[in-house]
Amino acid sequence: MAGSVKFLFPDDTVKRFCVPRNIVVVSCAQALAVNVAEMTIALMVMAARRLYEHIQVFRERGVWKDKSLPTNFPTINGSTIGIIGASRVGREVIRLLRAYRDVRILLYDPYVTPEQANEMGATLTDLGTLFAESDFISLHAPLTPETVGMIGKRLFSLMKDGAIFINTARGKIVDTDALVRALQTRPIFAALDVTDPEPLPPNHPLRFLPNCYITPHIAGAGFYGYFQIGEMTLKALVDFFEQGIRPEGAIDWDAYEILA
Repeated sequence: MAGSVKFLFPDDTVKRFCVPRNIVVVSCAQALAVNVAEMTIALMVMAARRLYEHIQVFRERGVWKDKSLPTNFPTINGSTIGIIGASRVGREVIRLLRAYRDVRILLYDPYVTPEQANEMGATLTDLGTLFAESDFISLHAPLTPETVGMIGKRLFSLMKDGAIFINTARGKIVDTDALVRALQTRPIFAALDVTDPEPLPPNHPLRFLPNCYITPHIAGAGFYGYFQIGEMTLKALVDFFEQGIRPEGAIDWDAYEILA
């Protein structure tokens, strides 16, 4: 009843037991994805409009339209948005973005064809182009041995001034030291629901950077998605034990290595 199943199994359990015995394991990742995608859009809006600072200065100092804060902002409408990973969350974010006007969506995913990307409403591209051309960059790749530290110094150096990087996936996919240096030296912004390590130690520089928002790994939380998880779990039990059919969300063991 969660987004990932890998944390449940020692490394050899799948090969020793699940695959040879054809054990069905269901993940509720699709249900959880709706909550994470909604949070992703919220972080885009919150970071672009610097909402936290505007709320804070008015509440704590009574200042109306603090001149040190921007009063004209980037918007999702009219922007180029880069999506890293056509995961369930990535696809749900793309679906939500269709409600906005004049949005150009760039997608990086080595397992997706240009035709598949086009069907989603996105343009398939490489990571360098995505970082160089996007106003918002949102990370939705799985954490695998290949993706650890995938987002680092070179990519951050390509970001446009004022661009916003969002991570609601996993902290270890990002080179944290490179992100800190980029935020300290570039006019870019980050909104992170996940970090490496998690939580960050009390003296970690990311905690104190004014161009970085950090939330406590809550993107997956929310009434609607949790209700959908319950519904999906119940349906999986009924489908498997009463109907004898493969439930929605059943793990494809052939694709296990690239799962989150």
